[in-house]
Amino acid sequence: MLKIPEKIFEEIIEHLRSELPFEGCGVLAGKGNEVKKLIRLTNTKKSPNAYLADPFEQLNMLKEIEREELEMLAIYHSHPNNEAYPSMEDIEKAFYNEQLYMIVSFLDEENPVARIFSIVNREISEEKFKVF
Repeated sequence: MLKIPEKIFEEIIEHLRSELPFEGCGVLAGKGNEVKKLIRLTNTKKSPNAYLADPFEQLNMLKEIEREELEMLAIYHSHPNNEAYPSMEDIEKAFYNEQLYMIVSFLDEENPVARIFSIVNREISEEKFKVF
């Protein structure tokens, strides 16, 4: 079960809300199953239905995680107009089998819904997470 400090969870919501009406994206890094750091990435697609993280920022993010001796635990993004469930594009672009994918729905902007999934070989399974 992924454990996310409340401060980082609130930062995820704030980051993704600030990107509306477009999808926002980023990475959660940590050790074991505990998130220690959030890294915001720029959605170069500027789309309400898709995201593509800036490749230069992705490279810097990987270097930063390695330098700080952390692991990439989850990739997060928002669904401004859809439920918190992987879209076909999300499934097709789930290249990191060992990573979790957090999706935050803003269908109700005042009450966003966050869910976490593993996506392996196009198979989706919802995972539990804890905000502490």
